[in-house]
Amino acid sequence: MSSNCFKILNMGSPLESKQLMNPRPNIGSKWANPKQEKPISATNPATRLAYKLKRLKDYLKWWNINIFGNINLKLKDLEKAVDQAMLESDNDPADLDKLSKLITTQRDLDQYVNKNKSKIFLGGMSASQKHHISNLFGMSECSFPDSYLGVPIFPGSVKKCHVWHVVDRMQETLASWKGKLLSFQARLCLIKSVLCSIPIYNMAIYKWPKAVIWACERIMCNFLWTGDPASKKLITKAWHKLCCPKDEGGLGLTRLENINRALLLKLVWRITSHKDHWASFLKAKFQSRTGNWISYYKQSSIWGGLKWAIQGMEKKFGWIVGDGKDISLWHDAWCSTEPIADLISNNGSSFDHLARVSDIIANGQWSIPSTIADKFRLANINTSTIPPPLLGEDIRVWKPSLTGCYSVANGVEIHREKFLKIQWSKWIWRKCIHPSRSANIWKILSGCCATDKSLQDRGINIASRYSLCLKNIEDDTHLFWICPFAATIWSWIHELFGFQWNPYVQNFETVTAHATIRSAAIRDLWAAAITNVLTEIWHHRNSCIFNNSPASSRRVKSKILANFFECSILMKSTMHNRVEDLMIFKNLQINPRPAKPTRVIQCFWSLPDLDQLGIGCDGCSRGNPGPSGAGVILRDHTGNTISAMSAGLGICTNFVAELLAVILGLEWASDRGWSKIWVTSDSQTAIKCFASDKVSWFINSRWHNIRKKLTIKFSSVFRETNFAADTMSKRGANLPLGTKETFDHRPSFLDVENPNTCYFRFL
Repeated sequence: MSSNCFKILNMGSPLESKQLMNPRPNIGSKWANPKQEKPISATNPATRLAYKLKRLKDYLKWWNINIFGNINLKLKDLEKAVDQAMLESDNDPADLDKLSKLITTQRDLDQYVNKNKSKIFLGGMSASQKHHISNLFGMSECSFPDSYLGVPIFPGSVKKCHVWHVVDRMQETLASWKGKLLSFQARLCLIKSVLCSIPIYNMAIYKWPKAVIWACERIMCNFLWTGDPASKKLITKAWHKLCCPKDEGGLGLTRLENINRALLLKLVWRITSHKDHWASFLKAKFQSRTGNWISYYKQSSIWGGLKWAIQGMEKKFGWIVGDGKDISLWHDAWCSTEPIADLISNNGSSFDHLARVSDIIANGQWSIPSTIADKFRLANINTSTIPPPLLGEDIRVWKPSLTGCYSVANGVEIHREKFLKIQWSKWIWRKCIHPSRSANIWKILSGCCATDKSLQDRGINIASRYSLCLKNIEDDTHLFWICPFAATIWSWIHELFGFQWNPYVQNFETVTAHATIRSAAIRDLWAAAITNVLTEIWHHRNSCIFNNSPASSRRVKSKILANFFECSILMKSTMHNRVEDLMIFKNLQINPRPAKPTRVIQCFWSLPDLDQLGIGCDGCSRGNPGPSGAGVILRDHTGNTISAMSAGLGICTNFVAELLAVILGLEWASDRGWSKIWVTSDSQTAIKCFASDKVSWFINSRWHNIRKKLTIKFSSVFRETNFAADTMSKRGANLPLGTKETFDHRPSFLDVENPNTCYFRFL
């Protein structure tokens, strides 16, 4: 710490009332309820109870204000006092009486500083000065290392010893679970909800050493597979493959290193986007005068983590231009996906680091000199397409997010390792299947069963013979699919469902293909059937090996049928009103699910009002995300098609394509001289975003610029009355990014909606 400086850490501010609490003041027949309501006479006890609860709620509100006062006003007064004291102490750091006055102000507001929980950290000063300051505030002096709100405070970089107490706490938590009989799925839930949450508080401040992260992950991995953090199982799946979404073959866990980096990036986001005093202090400490992060060493316990989190993330920050005072003209991404200095093949010495976007704004409009415009052309930036500034504060945005705000979940998604999506995950992780059974089938399909072949592959020399058929070595394929014992079970379950059984071509993909076009209830039952067959074959194999039980297909079949009753309770899907579905429920000895009736809704396309332009918009994405396009149809009050447009949007999602289709349609209508607009789209979410003025950051400037010129009405319609725009959007998905195809008439390939025709929607 620097010389002649000190800090006060307020560890607690208990609120003590000066008034005695009167639980029932004598203020009349009512409970001091300012809203004098007449009693409701009702014979229903629930109605009387609801009325009494409402009166109690109003009384508690009155009691809270009269006993404790208006807390909001007190906090506002306290905030003003804090700001004033900070300004005064900055001008005269040696004046301790002003900080002492702040404590007196808190006392007047019924907020007392608990001096027993507060500490003073003093820098390089004499012993007499330290003694004087300590006596003035009535607080004890403290030295590093120490802890504040459970977080250790220390100078210098983070060492293993500084955060190892979190590992000890994790081991203490596991010690209370060690003797309990927990299933694999139960241990997985505990890891997700408890163990992964323990280090988050500390990781949000410091970068953890890799040795500590490895120790924590080793503890969680061992506990997941064996139930003992000190024991390791031989046949497992790599930890980094478990830490991915379920549709990629994982268990939905997250690596601690990714959590640590995402949390520190959250701190970086708060520093760069907030205007508070603490954020300004950290920016002044860790950023240069040009606004760039420093690259040299800084003696700080948090700078190492911030520097690590920032690496490679600079291009993911963007700006919405307001007055342009906070945005670097050349080194910030404000008018393109990357900074202009990076788009021009030249060294950074030719760009002024102090130049700001405000330098090219005059009277709320762009005023770009020719020398700067030449560099824009070198970067392939069309200055005519840049939206005008919003003339407010500049807004920093996180580009990977649609809202523009950073979230830890978004940061974890960016840093995690990606794997190919698998098809079988949607069959095993269903609500109609008990989670413990889903976990068992996941282990089987992931190759985590300790078969003889798996043990041999890991260097254990053992003789192998499958205990159920006594004919072949024991591997996954023979155990679950080819063995005559398994074939008997599969043939029986196919017969119950009325599916065709092919003993020569059997794997998970071919088995699940039988129910892909059946009703939702049959798909759920077939997924449960596959899960029950595979798990019961494995359990029966273990019973024969470890309990010396004889192989019995009858016992396996009875257990499978019993498990369907559990599935019928958890199942919420509906079946088709067909005999085939009823026979399956009868064969499984469970009650049938209700059939979903087909609803038919009549839909009509409405004409715009007189002097109003109707814009039909739609967006599509092949793959979501994938190649995308936008379609726009312009029609007048007579239903005549004025124009049609298709636009290529590149790679994006369906939602982004829907938003861009609306904004493209509005800009196109404005350029053609229309002022009264009626926008229709089959995306309720997109319409809601525009109607509530909560659009995504990447079209924020364009939206605020266009809505000033137009009178806009938004409506959500069914896709059955929006098929013309849908046709144009699919055509746009074949176009390159930024390419538009426009027609000043209705093209011959386009069918448009007729206002005199009734369209039908089937639900």
